[in-house]
Amino acid sequence: MDYKTSGVDIEKGREFVEELKTKIPTIGGFNGMMEIPSGYEKPVLVSGADGVGTKINICRIGFDYTTIGQDLVAMCVNDVICSGAKPLYFLDYISTKTLDNNVTQIVDGIIEGCRIAEMQLLGGETAEHFRATDYDLAGFCTGIVEKNEIVDGSNIRAGDVVIGIERSGLHSNG
Repeated sequence: MDYKTSGVDIEKGREFVEELKTKIPTIGGFNGMMEIPSGYEKPVLVSGADGVGTKINICRIGFDYTTIGQDLVAMCVNDVICSGAKPLYFLDYISTKTLDNNVTQIVDGIIEGCRIAEMQLLGGETAEHFRATDYDLAGFCTGIVEKNEIVDGSNIRAGDVVIGIERSGLHSNG
């Protein structure tokens, strides 16, 4: 038995990575590296991991995967910025039955989400697996904040104001 017989198309995977390299010049190897930006005196790295949950089912029903990647980034960025951190980079994990146009749409959405958040897509893993459903996604974000600027809720006082922002459409977590 070989990879292709088991459902993993190595050649298609190589082509997928080569296409990604035209969109994300930092992609390559088995890891990603980034220097801590200058100007920080006591930098603290803040990391978060999340997924899109059952919203992937809505993509499946609607045959539209163009925004789910952006949601994946947003889920992770939101977890990092709530502590006052500026997002630095993002990593993704995509599990799929097969590499197809939907995976390309998902990655394009991740690229757009990273552009909006002004951070690098440093790398990730796209894996072909035998699955009962078509896709599963997870994301990982790391940000940076000065130690003395960490938001931890200790300054919240009675009388403080909470501002709500209207949603722009259907999103993960509301």
